[in-house]
Amino acid sequence: MGDRGRGDDAGPEHRHGADRGLPGAGPGAGGPPVSVLEWYLCVAAALTVLGSVRLLLARDPLVRLICLNVAGSGALLSLVVLAARSDPPDPVPHALVLTGIVITVAFTGVGLVLLRRTEEAPADPGEAPPGPWGPAGEEGGR
Repeated sequence: MGDRGRGDDAGPEHRHGADRGLPGAGPGAGGPPVSVLEWYLCVAAALTVLGSVRLLLARDPLVRLICLNVAGSGALLSLVVLAARSDPPDPVPHALVLTGIVITVAFTGVGLVLLRRTEEAPADPGEAPPGPWGPAGEEGGR
């Protein structure tokens, strides 16, 4: 089929990202050749690690939610990269990634609603929560 970033059957001018200016690629670079898929896998690992580390260090809940999304994006990217290594690409990991994207969007939406509700929560536990219902269930209880 064609070069899918692996450099197996590509011509010498397209092998291992030499035409893309990737570090460590091409003749005379001094290191082993690096394919495009390996670069994407490194980016996926970096996203996952950076999101996870920042998640552990952050105190703000919104920052933590964003860090979870970054770490999840790295995991999804690694699934796409690993699926693209076969020729033709495996459709099952791609379907899993699409499902993961939908779950991530839903999780983020629910997380943002929960964050907003906790910011609006009353400091006094006996105080009525904000909303259309009052403490006894009557409408307009604010």
